[in-house]
Amino acid sequence: MDLGPCLDEDPPIAFSNDCAMDQFDRPTAGTLLICADNFKSLSSDSEEGRSQQQKLDEVLQHELAHVLGMSGATMPYWRDASNGGKPYTPRPLVESEVVCINGKTQSVIMPSENTVMEGETEKGVRYFEVVTPIVRNVVANQFDCEEVTGARLDNNEYYNCIGSHLSPRLFGTETMLSRNMPWEQSISAVTMALFEDTGWYKANYTASAGVLSPSSHGYGAGCDFLTKDCIVDGEIPDFGANNFCNEPTEESAIRCDVSHKRAAKCDLLDYS
Repeated sequence: MDLGPCLDEDPPIAFSNDCAMDQFDRPTAGTLLICADNFKSLSSDSEEGRSQQQKLDEVLQHELAHVLGMSGATMPYWRDASNGGKPYTPRPLVESEVVCINGKTQSVIMPSENTVMEGETEKGVRYFEVVTPIVRNVVANQFDCEEVTGARLDNNEYYNCIGSHLSPRLFGTETMLSRNMPWEQSISAVTMALFEDTGWYKANYTASAGVLSPSSHGYGAGCDFLTKDCIVDGEIPDFGANNFCNEPTEESAIRCDVSHKRAAKCDLLDYS
């Protein structure tokens, strides 16, 4: 059924939202809308049909994660399970004027700074990041960087003030990206940690292939991977080897993609 956002000029692949909570603020019901035009070949016994089936599986995981709590709008309701389920953000919740990640000012309920903090890159680009304890530890392990403060959210966000997706620059093979990546995406330990830090769930880290086989994207690359440019003076720094590319698409050789599971070409575009 194509309704709501699916009728937009530039519709999403799918859209979801929670619509009911229990006495502990845990989402108990939600809506999930799939924009059918993105899956016209789903029923065909073809390579395209099989590819769309895999992508649909990833999309359903992604949207259900939003319903269950991975949403900027839900973050003010998260609870600290290590402190008897006490809310991270003090009650009562109140709206405040916030300059959102898209630069617009809105009146929204913001999570407290023990949940989400605003940051800025060395070049002055704003972002928000989830800074809850388990998330911070898992991200530190992923990148081998003890200085990391949290999991950065996407700063190209349209539907939520602070963001509801992980940064594709840092978490390129994660299911919880706002972009439709051309490679296989999976639920990683970062998303499992996000669920734990909602205070409503206990994650089974052995249940996801994305946890048992950690993402190769930035794995063990160190703090520079998180803070420095991916291309410096036209060259890829050592920390970005096998993760980034510096060839215009039309000149690119075929190589492994960031998941190391498929052949790909560099998608760098020259806008000079």
